[in-house]
Amino acid sequence: MAAVRTTWTRGDIIFASVYIAHDRECPPKELDSLVRYCKAKNLPLIIGTDCNAHHPAWGSTNINPRGNQLLEYVLASKLHVLNKGSSPTFVVANRSEVLDITLASNSILQYIVNWKVEDEESISDHKYITFMLMAGHTTSFFKRNVRKIEWDLFLTTFRDSMTPHKGSVRLQNVNQTQAAVDELHDALNSAINEAYPLQEVNGRLRFVPWWKEELSDLKREIRKLYQLWRNNRTSDS
Repeated sequence: MAAVRTTWTRGDIIFASVYIAHDRECPPKELDSLVRYCKAKNLPLIIGTDCNAHHPAWGSTNINPRGNQLLEYVLASKLHVLNKGSSPTFVVANRSEVLDITLASNSILQYIVNWKVEDEESISDHKYITFMLMAGHTTSFFKRNVRKIEWDLFLTTFRDSMTPHKGSVRLQNVNQTQAAVDELHDALNSAINEAYPLQEVNGRLRFVPWWKEELSDLKREIRKLYQLWRNNRTSDS
């Protein structure tokens, strides 16, 4: 088990990552001690656990004794299961199951949104699980939804804007060229804003200053190689 105490806009908070091996008691003493500590100190707690416990309460396809034990503990400890749906969190060639659970204390529950199992390749037998923690102070920004662009409206608006310039135009000097470029720019912007409007989004912009395009390329290459290995692996590999 690993746990970290950090701060957010509402005070201190503890995040914990817990692996519960199939041959260990469930829940382990370390987890129970952490839950009791957070209760005593009135600290909000979020737990991500690979628990090897099955129960429909978090989307598993069946129930095993460990699942019953863990659910009883979660209820008795006034923790909340954040898992939604039944998308498997653990996937191998011949098996898929929900083994990974996200738990939260009551004091933090209302600030957690958008919990989901990601489809993105994690280069692991376990899927990425993501959620948002609403800190109370958000930044508004705008973006366009590429899937919702209305191409017919875009073309109609653009043509209407360019109607006065039908046919070829002979540009005599730099000033005329710049004016033509500005008019084209304005026509394109008008068409985009009409057919592809900006939408306001509330949330925190994620900026990682050390992330470079080369890292994105390497990440894509690793995923391709991992997928190739996964599709062709044998019992020896």
